[in-house]
Amino acid sequence: MKPIFYATLIVIAIVGMGFTLSDNHSDKKTTTAPENGFVVLELFTSQGCSSCPAADAVLGKFISEGGTNIIPLSFHVDYWNYIGWKDPYSKPEYSERQQQYVQRLNATAYTPQLMINGKYEMVGSQENPIRKIINSELKINPVAKIDVTSAIAKNGKLIVKYECSGKGSNIINVALVKKKAITNVGRGENSGRKLTNYNIVTDFITKPLNDNTGEVSIAFDSNKIPSEYSVIVYIQDKAAGSVLAVTKNEIQ
Repeated sequence: MKPIFYATLIVIAIVGMGFTLSDNHSDKKTTTAPENGFVVLELFTSQGCSSCPAADAVLGKFISEGGTNIIPLSFHVDYWNYIGWKDPYSKPEYSERQQQYVQRLNATAYTPQLMINGKYEMVGSQENPIRKIINSELKINPVAKIDVTSAIAKNGKLIVKYECSGKGSNIINVALVKKKAITNVGRGENSGRKLTNYNIVTDFITKPLNDNTGEVSIAFDSNKIPSEYSVIVYIQDKAAGSVLAVTKNEIQ
């Protein structure tokens, strides 16, 4: 899909989804009752999109609330880079990941677009509808399990080892995320603004889940401070795209 086509579709998608998904009567906070479920929030965003800072703030709000079973991720797409500001965290593979989702869900790609557990999509700034789905998903028991046995940064590499269980033809995703970054935007739609982004996916590896144990290696140079990053590992149904299990780990 051409970048200029995205610009045309954003207004259509936001208006349509805002009509069907808005809910002014949802709880202001996620449920505090014990749950066995989890929620992976994948936000497709861009520093070159004027509609995205509001969604970035909502993502940050979920992080600040501290729920261990709610995992937000920020994927920065590259198709807005042409309008004057190149998002330093954008990658074409994240744009492609978004396209894979919208094809599965028979949706339209736009920013800010949020995918919830690989099953739902909506405008990333619509906090109340997002909370409604979160509360529903937290009540569902996971059908798989994933644990990271170690995540060690050494000699320019991050080695992540994991153990898991599950059924079906699944894939495993390993995301290295920068917990927070502040950027002074000099051009484009957000020119002059200081933007804050959260849980930015800086590296992302997807591989078939062939065994119950495994490891991946990610470049991690000595200039990076381990405490500023974390590792998110999640199992996903290869065909349906639904997320089956997730875990979050700090880097040693």
